[in-house]
Amino acid sequence: MADHSGAGINTVNTKPRVVSHISKLSINEVNEVKESSSADSSPDSASSATAPESLLQTSSAASRLTEKGDDVQMTSAVSPEMAPPSIGLDLLQDQVRRIARRKGFTLNLMVIGRSGLGKSTLINTLFRTTALPHEIESKPTSATTTCLRTTRTVIVEDGVKLELTVTDTPGFGDHISNTNCWEPAMSYIESQYDRYLKEEQSTDRGRFISDSRIHCCLYFIAPTGHNLPALDLQVLKRLNGVVNVIPVIAKADSLTMEERDEFRSRIQTDFKKNGVQVYPSAQYEHYDDRDMNETYRNLAPFAVVGSEKLYKN
Repeated sequence: MADHSGAGINTVNTKPRVVSHISKLSINEVNEVKESSSADSSPDSASSATAPESLLQTSSAASRLTEKGDDVQMTSAVSPEMAPPSIGLDLLQDQVRRIARRKGFTLNLMVIGRSGLGKSTLINTLFRTTALPHEIESKPTSATTTCLRTTRTVIVEDGVKLELTVTDTPGFGDHISNTNCWEPAMSYIESQYDRYLKEEQSTDRGRFISDSRIHCCLYFIAPTGHNLPALDLQVLKRLNGVVNVIPVIAKADSLTMEERDEFRSRIQTDFKKNGVQVYPSAQYEHYDDRDMNETYRNLAPFAVVGSEKLYKN
C-alpha cells in the first residue's frame, strides 16, 4: 500500500510554485474529496482520505510562508462569489443625515388672512415659541395698502437647528376697497425667487446661498359657514401659480362638527369650480405618494385651533 503520508510531507517541501497551485483549491473541491473518501469503505480508500487533510495543511503552511514575506502569490480558498459585494451605499443615508444635522434646515412661511383669525397664535402654537409676535397697532394703517412683516427665529431641538422665517400680511382684506390687496404678497414672493436665481447663476457666489424663498403659504379662511368670498377665490387662484398654498379654516372650534364638515364641502366645491389647486399638487406628485396625497387633498381646508395658554380645571 502506498505511503500517502510521505506524499503529503513532500508536497510541503516542494518549491513555492507547487504550493501556489495547491492553495488554489476551493473549499468545495476539498469537501468533495472528503465525501468521496468517506463513502468508500475499502482500506485503500481509507488511506487515501488523508490526502485532503494534507492539502489543507499545505494551504495553511503556504499562508504562513506568505506572512513571513515570501514571494508566493496566494489565492484565498474562499470563492469570491461567496462574499457579498459592498461599495458603501448603505452608508449614504447616514452621511446625508450627518450633513443635514450640521447645516440645519430652513423653513420660510407666509401667512395670509384677515385680522383676528389667529394667525400669530397658530404659528406660535405649532412651533412652541414666539415665532410671530402679536401685532400692536400703534399707528393707523393705510386705507389701501397691505403691509408685510417678517420675523426670523432659530429653533434648536435635539441638536437639530431650524431657521424659521414667517412673513405676515397685516391689513390684508381689512379695508373698504380691497382691490389688488394681494399685490404686495405676490411681489414679495416673486422677488425672493428672482434674488435666489440671480445668486445661484452668479459666477462669484458664496459657498452657501441664503434661501429666502417662500416654501409654503398658509391661507386663513374665516369660519363663516357659507361659501368662499370672491376675494378669497381671487387671491387663491393667483397664489396657486407661485407658491404652495395650504388653506385652513381659522378658529374651527367656533363651528360644530356638522357645520365644519358642511363648510369644508362647500369650499371644496368652490375650489373645483374655480380651478383652485391646493398643496400637495397632483401635477407634480410622485406615483408612490398618490394615495396619501389624495387623502390630504380630501381633508383640505384643514380645521385648525391654536392657543398659547394652558388652562387647567
